[in-house]
Amino acid sequence: MAEALAAEHYAHNAEFHVQVNGVDALFLTNASEISTEVFCGLFGPQRADANAGLISVEHCNGIWRGSFSPLRNASGATDAAELEALLESEPRNFVIWGYVREDGKFVATREYSCLGACIVSYPWSCESSSPSDCSSSFGDLCDPILDDNVSGWGPMYSPEIMSFVKWTSARGVEKDAGTCPTSPTLSLDLDQIIEEPNTYSDNGTQLSGMLIYQKRWVANNQRRPGLVLYGGPWGDGGSAAEREYAKAYAAKGMVVFLPDYFTETCGDTNQTTLMICLNKYFGGFLSDTAYAQRIALLAYKTLKAHPMVIPDKIGAMGFCFGGAMALQAARAGAQFE
Repeated sequence: MAEALAAEHYAHNAEFHVQVNGVDALFLTNASEISTEVFCGLFGPQRADANAGLISVEHCNGIWRGSFSPLRNASGATDAAELEALLESEPRNFVIWGYVREDGKFVATREYSCLGACIVSYPWSCESSSPSDCSSSFGDLCDPILDDNVSGWGPMYSPEIMSFVKWTSARGVEKDAGTCPTSPTLSLDLDQIIEEPNTYSDNGTQLSGMLIYQKRWVANNQRRPGLVLYGGPWGDGGSAAEREYAKAYAAKGMVVFLPDYFTETCGDTNQTTLMICLNKYFGGFLSDTAYAQRIALLAYKTLKAHPMVIPDKIGAMGFCFGGAMALQAARAGAQFE
């Protein structure tokens, strides 16, 4: 039954995301995995029970967005009791890509189901009854869906809306535990984003950066695109704010590296140690072009050599001083995508 449900609901290569406050707590990549782990596990008879009733829905050019009802029972969905309580009391926003087949049935190709904000970019060029209309004749990406941000049902009786309503109703049917594995393994993982200190060497001198990634990439032995996020002049693997940006990109599936620049431990909160690095920065660090380029390129090479990273799929971004370091790395030969 689970396989049949998946075949009726999801394309073979579908993506399924569950977000908690904008961070992926679950990510599945095909209909078979969704059927086994979601219908029989997280939202199945042995774990949480998902009432898929709709609170709201809108459609625009192959994208449906709105809100689902809270879970009827979230027991076993997570190890955190407070999160289970939220799952049972708060609506779940969603953004779903899909299509309607010739027989009138809706099939999803990508789904984001979210507790709290849905942090996902999507084009929305249609008129909307939502309080925060993100329609755009230029096809700009919409803002994330926030709590209670979607309230419309229009057009109520369009074929796209009605097919989607039937799809969500079928997802809420009683599951047969006898067709499911005896020990479902899936649960929402709020500790999925890992911050891992990473020491590396510049000609024997130790530098201290930070890797940020999803731990399931390790468990699944999967390589992912990389991103070097060059922070401010404190180095040391980035400031707290820069690491939050890094986590957002890690949640999207990237392995993010925040590098170091100086041998001293500076940090961005201790004014005494911070001044050591700021003095080096203002003292002409970037004027020594060869050295600055070597340090910037070393960050790229360090991430490129990591076994979790696809070596020819690495991007770069920088904040303030870090923007200059990203340019220095490119000038030194970094092949950013």
